[in-house]
Amino acid sequence: MTKAVFHGLSSKVIVSSSQPFLAMVFTYDADKLTYVSVDVPDSNCSVDAATAGRVHVQAYGEAKNLGEAFTLNFTVKTTATGAATVTATSAKIDKSANAVAKDAPEAKLLDAETMLTIKAVHSVTLPNIFEGKTTVEDGADYTFSRRIRTRATTNTPTSRRR
Repeated sequence: MTKAVFHGLSSKVIVSSSQPFLAMVFTYDADKLTYVSVDVPDSNCSVDAATAGRVHVQAYGEAKNLGEAFTLNFTVKTTATGAATVTATSAKIDKSANAVAKDAPEAKLLDAETMLTIKAVHSVTLPNIFEGKTTVEDGADYTFSRRIRTRATTNTPTSRRR
């Protein structure tokens, strides 16, 4: 059985603005990833992910410290291999929600693309006389060994008469 190493993976979004309103659009490889959710600490948000391969996130609340704005969470499809990309395609950050919806300028996107590596992993089932890891990455060497059974014995002196 082959499945992806990353059952769930995420892409963190870092923002270098402390404005309280944020609207961003992301695209992702829908053949390899399924959008699950967004984690937005200390904010409210609305998400439109109705179209596979596209997520529109609007976060609003109090002004934030610079840094991590939110995290997009995905699952990897069982048939996926290789790499998948999550890309920020647009961003608007402003001090009021109305400005984001109407006339806020586009924010400059730096490092807009995140490449996620997907590795295939195979389950391994060994007979009870062997021991080894229960999974192995595709193309990797696999080592297993024979279990050594030990019996507990006591060494008690015995005497014999002749």
